[in-house]
Amino acid sequence: MSRNKDEYKLSPAQGQAAQLLADGSKVNDVAEVVKVNRGTIWSWSKKPSFMAEINRIRNEYRESCQSMMLGLHAEAVETIQRCMNSDSDMVALKAALAVIDKAESFQEKEEIPERLDRFTRNRDLMWELANI
Repeated sequence: MSRNKDEYKLSPAQGQAAQLLADGSKVNDVAEVVKVNRGTIWSWSKKPSFMAEINRIRNEYRESCQSMMLGLHAEAVETIQRCMNSDSDMVALKAALAVIDKAESFQEKEEIPERLDRFTRNRDLMWELANI
């Protein structure tokens, strides 16, 4: 038996409840705003379409935040560059140390695959030597 597509649509109250829950509101508060019993909210939360809507809203918010952070990245780099050229030695020093710290963390992340490749090559060489 196939399900009707309308069966998956949310009512306006369910849509509002999903938005509030995705935003972090408590079930009691959501029930009060939507004017339903908290047990109704619990019942809705067992429906895949309701939970899918909450997840969709949360993912949309997460993607929006990531976009904003990426947009601020260029501005942050420019700020650090200005700080490094500051007349204040303390400001320039702190900016330089921040850059060095980040550069070292990038280097550490790059070294891991190199170490893994070296380990794999050594293991393969040992395996070949053992089978001679």
